[in-house]
Amino acid sequence: MKKSLVAVGVIVALGAAWGVASWQTGKKIEANLDEYIAKANKAIKDNYPDAPVTLTAKDFSRGIFSSDVKLIIKETKKSGDTSGEELVILNTIDHGPFPLSQLKSMVFSPNMAAIHSELENNDITKQAFEITGGKSPVATDTRISYDQSFDIDLAVSKINYKKDGEELAFSGADLNVKFDKEFKNVKGKGSSNELTYRKGDRESIVMKGLSFDSDVAKSGDSYFYLGDQNLSLKELAVVNYSDTVSLKDLKLNGTSGSKDNKLTADVDYSLGSLSYRDIDLGAISLKGSLKDLDATSANTLMASVEEYTKLSESMYTEDFDDAKMEALDEKMKSNALGLFKYSPSFAIAPLSWKNSGGESKVNLNVTFNALNEESFKALEHAGSFEKVLPVLVKEFGFNMDLSKPMLTDFVAVAMQSQGMGAKEAKEQGEQGVAQMASMGAMMEIVKVTDKAITMDLKYSNNNIDFNGKKFTVAEFLEKYDQYGALSDNSGDDEGYEEEAIEMDPNGDVTEDVTIGEEPAADVAAPAAQ
Repeated sequence: MKKSLVAVGVIVALGAAWGVASWQTGKKIEANLDEYIAKANKAIKDNYPDAPVTLTAKDFSRGIFSSDVKLIIKETKKSGDTSGEELVILNTIDHGPFPLSQLKSMVFSPNMAAIHSELENNDITKQAFEITGGKSPVATDTRISYDQSFDIDLAVSKINYKKDGEELAFSGADLNVKFDKEFKNVKGKGSSNELTYRKGDRESIVMKGLSFDSDVAKSGDSYFYLGDQNLSLKELAVVNYSDTVSLKDLKLNGTSGSKDNKLTADVDYSLGSLSYRDIDLGAISLKGSLKDLDATSANTLMASVEEYTKLSESMYTEDFDDAKMEALDEKMKSNALGLFKYSPSFAIAPLSWKNSGGESKVNLNVTFNALNEESFKALEHAGSFEKVLPVLVKEFGFNMDLSKPMLTDFVAVAMQSQGMGAKEAKEQGEQGVAQMASMGAMMEIVKVTDKAITMDLKYSNNNIDFNGKKFTVAEFLEKYDQYGALSDNSGDDEGYEEEAIEMDPNGDVTEDVTIGEEPAADVAAPAAQ
């Protein structure tokens, strides 16, 4: 008996403690509501200065375990008048430490509050409620922890709309976002099964199987969120009268990071199939990377760009500061040069296109030299590709391996999509590819075999290896730059001197390059007559 009474006493005590804690949480939310609204309006003004909206709260009703409040988004006119249309958000706030709504969702960790939010059905949202069957078009459930991190579940309602020959069917969508109070760490994921829009019998868009996930963060005053981001789409089909385009199995995966003050990024893109007018054009994939970009310069450059944008808004006013803009231009140039501090590189390895005939691939990689003020001056006055290349580029590589059966098949199906018969299209494809290969071989820019058309170019230390033949840059330009597009046109500029560019065995510039210095003017002026 005594044990039973003790157990009941403990339960009552816990219930009372929960009630008191919930009541105190409700009081705290009510007391700080105006502060929260003020911070939200400041954030809107700071980040979206042209957004004509103001946030207010009204009808706060506090209970022991939950409270209700309306958040009003009002249109703000240029005069400052806020009597425009209102978008009303209805909020039910379950108080911590254990909000009742999250217990129903089997979440047992303590949180300051759990908020359920829906749109109010009014004149602005009436049509949206009609196409969602009377449900709020968007609803959110937000959990706020005691460290002020947020966990938000957003649900977009199903849509089934038909009117005047138009149809819109949407399966709905789910989104979850988690972030800390400083918005430095952000995780998100979302999905939607299907969206279909039709207008009559000849226009439609169908999207199926959309999903994404993201886990990114930024440190300090960085402008960049780094981490992993992935997106996939099962199918996208667009019909516009006789034109139909279909994409299937689209995937995009990106990873970025920073180590030792160097930014890196990798992207992996693939498309399972691309078709036009129900004719399969093949599959495409691309892998790319960016490495060793100076992180400090990248962040400083972004800050300068933001400052430049704000300053440009006053360019045609009396308040515009020309000197400040000129100084900012110089700062941005210096930041841009700083990006090359660690000799960054860029690569596509590979870009691939595959169809029933075979697979063609292209690979590209560029490693830049570390630039400074002196080498930048050299670039400004170089005047020719031959002089620019060794200053800017440390190594360069380009490789192309085109499958002749793949190209033939691609040209044939492209012609079929325009109404040509299959046999004739194949013959035209074979002839077109043969002519292209023959012309390239005659100009000595490709190698041709029975199955492939290839090109291989490598640059390093001011020398070029092109399809197995060795050239200096000058020799290469003399042979292949038949229109003079890359030749030196600086001979007409009198008064400029240039020094030889010296490089070490690794292709790095070993001495400062001085190009563009004008001869000093004569000290003595002619005697007056």
